Amino acid sequence: MEYKFLVHSPRKTGSTSMDNFLKRYGSVLRVHYLHWKDAASFYGQRDLWEDASAEYGITIIRDPIKRNISDFWEFYKKYAVDRPHPTPKPDDVTVLQYFLSAYKHDLAINFPELEIEPRWGVDIYSKEYTPPYTMFDNLIVTRLEDIEEFAASVGDTFPSQGVGNYDKDAIEVPESYKYKLYNTKYYKHFYHTAV
Repeated sequence: MEYKFLVHSPRKTGSTSMDNFLKRYGSVLRVHYLHWKDAASFYGQRDLWEDASAEYGITIIRDPIKRNISDFWEFYKKYAVDRPHPTPKPDDVTVLQYFLSAYKHDLAINFPELEIEPRWGVDIYSKEYTPPYTMFDNLIVTRLEDIEEFAASVGDTFPSQGVGNYDKDAIEVPESYKYKLYNTKYYKHFYHTAV
């Protein structure tokens, strides 16, 4: 089946909300991993959507630390078999240690090269990102921070369910972790700063 839109984004970037928004305009398929087998297997995903076809693709960028922490909690509760205890608190030292040692921290920052480029044939670093979105042929790139403005640019409003809850249960990560992720090509390109 050919879809009108393929929402092709890492987990915890607002892809469910974007899916709901785009259904107003046509059929939507929301996927996380089409090619990157290592990322898919991290979540127990057995099949990749390599043959997914759509008229337009949309990918959503998000601050990598906020995305990682948000995704970590879902990973911790659903997939982690060796977690320290089942009901953690964000300030628990064992949870921070588990986050730093067991979680895959490169899932968002490597997404453009390992997912977007193979599927869409586009280097999303080749154009400066200009909010609320940047267009590459049939691929739209936006940031989570810009999705309401993105909706307004087409004369609509974005559904708010879930979007406001992304920063709950924050983990206080060390400065070295911030330095590492905020000095990546991904962060510097989409947020125009480094730490």
